[in-house]
Amino acid sequence: MGAPPPVTKPTPTSTPVATDSGSVLQTQQPTQSTEETGSTTRKKKKTNPDALPEGHMLFNNLYKVEKVLGQGGFGLTYKAYDTQLDTHVAIKEYLPTQIAHRQSDLSIHARSDEQEEMFIQGRQRFLDEARTLAKFKHSSLVRVVTFFEDNNTAYMAMEFEAGEPLSALLKAKRTLNEKEMLDIMLPLIQGVQVLHNEGYIHRDIKPDNIFIRSKDGTPVLLDFGSARRQEGNADGSMTAMLTPSYAPMEQYFEEAARQGPWTDIYSLGAVMYRCISGRKPIGAPQRSNAIMRNAPDPLNPAVSVGEGHYSEAMLKAVDLALRVIETERPQSIPEWMNAVSAEKGANDFAQEVLAGEEGAQDKKTKAIIFGLAAAVVLALGLAIFVASESSKGPRKLTQAEIFAQQFKELEDKANQGDITSMYDLGMRYAEGRGARVNQSKAVDWFTRAAEAGHAQAQSKLGAAYQNGTGAPQDSNLAIQWYMKAAEQGQPEAQYQYALALATGAGIEQDQNKSLDWMEKAAENGVPQAQLALAQAYHKGQGRPQDMRNAFQWYLRAAEQNVADAMYAIAEFYEKGLGTEPDMNKAEHFLRQSAELGSLDAQIRLAHILIEANGLNEGERRREAVKWFRSAASQGDIESQFQLARAMDLGLGTRPDITGALNNYTKAAEQGHLKSQLILATTYLTGKGVPRDTREAFKWFKKAAEQGSSVAQNRMGISRLQGIGAPKDLPEAFRWFSMAAEQGEREAQVNLATLYEKGMGVIKDMEKAVYWYRKAAEQGDARAQGTLGWLYEEGKGVQRDIGEAAKWYSLAAEQGDHNAQKNLGWMYETGRGVKKDPVQAYLWYAIAGAYGDKEAQRNLALLMRTMSNKQKLEGDLLAKQWVSKQQQRAAAEKTSP
Repeated sequence: MGAPPPVTKPTPTSTPVATDSGSVLQTQQPTQSTEETGSTTRKKKKTNPDALPEGHMLFNNLYKVEKVLGQGGFGLTYKAYDTQLDTHVAIKEYLPTQIAHRQSDLSIHARSDEQEEMFIQGRQRFLDEARTLAKFKHSSLVRVVTFFEDNNTAYMAMEFEAGEPLSALLKAKRTLNEKEMLDIMLPLIQGVQVLHNEGYIHRDIKPDNIFIRSKDGTPVLLDFGSARRQEGNADGSMTAMLTPSYAPMEQYFEEAARQGPWTDIYSLGAVMYRCISGRKPIGAPQRSNAIMRNAPDPLNPAVSVGEGHYSEAMLKAVDLALRVIETERPQSIPEWMNAVSAEKGANDFAQEVLAGEEGAQDKKTKAIIFGLAAAVVLALGLAIFVASESSKGPRKLTQAEIFAQQFKELEDKANQGDITSMYDLGMRYAEGRGARVNQSKAVDWFTRAAEAGHAQAQSKLGAAYQNGTGAPQDSNLAIQWYMKAAEQGQPEAQYQYALALATGAGIEQDQNKSLDWMEKAAENGVPQAQLALAQAYHKGQGRPQDMRNAFQWYLRAAEQNVADAMYAIAEFYEKGLGTEPDMNKAEHFLRQSAELGSLDAQIRLAHILIEANGLNEGERRREAVKWFRSAASQGDIESQFQLARAMDLGLGTRPDITGALNNYTKAAEQGHLKSQLILATTYLTGKGVPRDTREAFKWFKKAAEQGSSVAQNRMGISRLQGIGAPKDLPEAFRWFSMAAEQGEREAQVNLATLYEKGMGVIKDMEKAVYWYRKAAEQGDARAQGTLGWLYEEGKGVQRDIGEAAKWYSLAAEQGDHNAQKNLGWMYETGRGVKKDPVQAYLWYAIAGAYGDKEAQRNLALLMRTMSNKQKLEGDLLAKQWVSKQQQRAAAEKTSP
């Protein structure tokens, strides 16, 4: 059954309409509600308890909140005044009210600890949406001006536009005729193609996310919260975020390989189906189930629904886009366009539409896109665009004819010698405005304007020769034209000329002259020139080192969103270079630089925040984890380690042994030594993972081969005891030797033991004594006790009871119970020390308390000869020694 005839469009409502996602760009009047008393209606302004107060300033007092435009499940959107540009913007605030709320200080926090991680992840997705949008510049894609964090949440500022979502228009009209639909869908398809060209898919195209400008009826695609690169996440998955009726079957699964441009094509077809039929398409799961049962598709095809009211080519295009099985669908927009562009007479109309298109695209894509326009609109009939022969008055020109007329007038002026027209004509050919992109013709017109002295044309001509665009690449000619433009004060040319002088590209290298031109470009507002000049003053290269001047130029570049300048400004505030130290401002600029994608800023900010303690410790550590996560995802090895450490210890995030292990492994595989040692120890001890001595051996070996003495010692132990690898005494000797030479005292003790016992090496007591002494001098208690015994017995050294007593004493103080027993014997007998029963009591008592049976027997015999006073003194000394050891252990436990 065909769709009902289109109805007349009602007068636009003055009430603002919010999309489901909260992506509101518009309003015409403040939101109103009514209260009725009898026959009188009184209007009352709504208040929103979640909203920021009117007049509140955001982003360093740049934006002044004026009113709420709308609220969705994930946030609020405000109309705000840009105090710097004297214009309005729409600011979207991340505020998922189901899991978060605003506190009295206006900050946003999760409603519970359990929802904290969800809130943080959502905030990150919000910022990811902003970053995605910022990449694209097309009239059919919502334009993000900037994005930032404040009040413990995130914001994005967008261009403010008046209008309504397509869903509101369809609610009022139910259906659109073919011209109305094409006026919306063709520009929209072009915008989506821009996304696809950059490797992104939108994944949530629906009437709620298509905004219609009131000024000209053109569309804007909103809400990129679900947009992702086509390859998906790092693990090859995509989150299953979708809108039923508009999402294809593959979107119900998380496998990234199943999703691509064809996913958005389905959604575009679903939107067109809604415009044609007046109702949402039947959901993909229901259709898929029917197909699997060999039952008829429950969706009535568009060729049936719209028969008699829409062109057959258009309806076939919709049905093709709505194929359930993704491989049967067109795999790209050009393929979709091409499938329906073979209609008779399509090419003539395609050329007409193409001539009126704004913005440059590659020629093939444009031709194919407008091939569809030609096919579907021609099939309807060109009566939409021109008055019929029987109508009264002159024929109304098409938009394409208007552009062609303007282009002809511009060309006439240019041919008559008007320099500005020459330049404008060059720009139109370069950008494809009113004509097909033609870089050669652009260069021809730039040349004519440049030779007549037009500075911007000279600069464009320099760029053309520099890049080989429309002209052969020629650095000498590029420099000549840049120089001419620079001498006329053209900022970009001044910067490019300065770069050439700095590098010697096409001109003799001259650093001083380069900086002179760089300064001119900087004064004229070129941000990269401001950065270069700041660096010259900072490093004292070509300019006397001047931190105040460097600070001022970094600041000017930072104000133009140069991430490297923001990072430098943060360093200046942190260290007090050229300004007063201010850690709050340092963090502010680091945060801005990090948001713009500076890896260095993300790493530095994360390190500052992770060490937080006291006030806002938890919040700062959570932010640190966010930045470590971002830097880690970009391949920074140290950040992968820090993220693993945070997960391991529960710093700024919930403890996650699996996540920690994954990130330790990523870092370890890239050679991060600490990660290798932690992994090896983890597998050796079985902390959070099944014990795996072979895996432990693998990571100890990797660390050992990097020169880690700790790992080398562990390799020696593994080979000595057969842990994770077969026993191999010569190999154990080799690893212990390497570690011992580096000063690893445990390895020195182990090496000495091998020499003492002749294991894996010829027995050599002198070398054993040498390595025991090395370890003993570093404070190793076992080595000290052994050295005492060797001196007492005269093994490998001259017998020396006094030297033996010295080493026993050092070992005893560190808790070596055998040394304590031997020292007690020396004090009891007066061998090597002055005879002292109280000291003998002390060391026998301590060794005996830890289970040494011989010490216990010696103490019992000694006590028979001691007075009560001596026993009390000995007991007191023992308690004092134990107390001192406990204090030392507590101090070591709390030390970083």
